Amino acid sequence: MTLVEAAERIMLQDELEAADVIAQRLVQDGVDLRTSAALQRVEKPPPASG
Repeated sequence: MTLVEAAERIMLQDELEAADVIAQRLVQDGVDLRTSAALQRVEKPPPASG
């Protein structure tokens, strides 16, 4: 899963340390975290074969 955030970090309204802890945990759990990013399109992956 990819999480795209336009801001320089997630959870701007929260404390920096708390946001960093959450961001680190998301990455540890396999989330592809993209900050300072703009979303151009969303594509559905092709169906898995087999």
